[in-house]
Amino acid sequence: MRVTGNIKYDFGSTGDLPAWASLWPGRTGGGPQRIVAGSLRGSEPAAILDCFARLRERFSGLQLLLAPRYPDRFDTDILDARGLSWARWSAVRDTGTGEETSVVFIDTMGDLAALYSAADAAFVGGTLEGTEGQNLLEPAVHSVPVLFGPGYDNFREEGRELLAAAAGFVTPDTEALTTAFGRLLESPGECDAAGRRAREVADRFGGATARTLALIDELRGKEIP
Repeated sequence: MRVTGNIKYDFGSTGDLPAWASLWPGRTGGGPQRIVAGSLRGSEPAAILDCFARLRERFSGLQLLLAPRYPDRFDTDILDARGLSWARWSAVRDTGTGEETSVVFIDTMGDLAALYSAADAAFVGGTLEGTEGQNLLEPAVHSVPVLFGPGYDNFREEGRELLAAAAGFVTPDTEALTTAFGRLLESPGECDAAGRRAREVADRFGGATARTLALIDELRGKEIP
């Protein structure tokens, strides 16, 4: 028996982005300042929107890409009630016309991992409400600093590595979210450095697919008892 690692961490990099990604560049590619909040559940969208409202007072052109864990269950009334201009991702994805919209509601499945590439900084949900969390390395592989709540038990090792590298930040409430996002947005140099460290952490967890395929090739030439 040989342990080769977890192949789910070989989910690609900036070289594997879909065609629409060029229409949604991050700040360094000429896009607006942007935060992505992914895999949100329960009360997490409300907490992120409270944080976003505070951040917009300091960063007027800031955009939020909001991705609920279950988009078909998301009530868009929460966006209307706050008076936010918003668009559905399915309507703007292939045109890039949503860049001037305050909030883009990600109403599709399967796009989030690539969407993290458009962020200056990202929050990974299931960590404020719940104890398991979602994949903390999805933003990290795109050199994006990662914010997450204290409930990341399913990704405890990954979280610890991100924290130790100052590439990830535990944000247990709206106040902490606002502080962490604000610090990164107001200091592009610090944000970029944290993103590079995040990518280094993600790279350390990768490579399982190549190791597994190499082992298969090795075993193919041997007689199996």
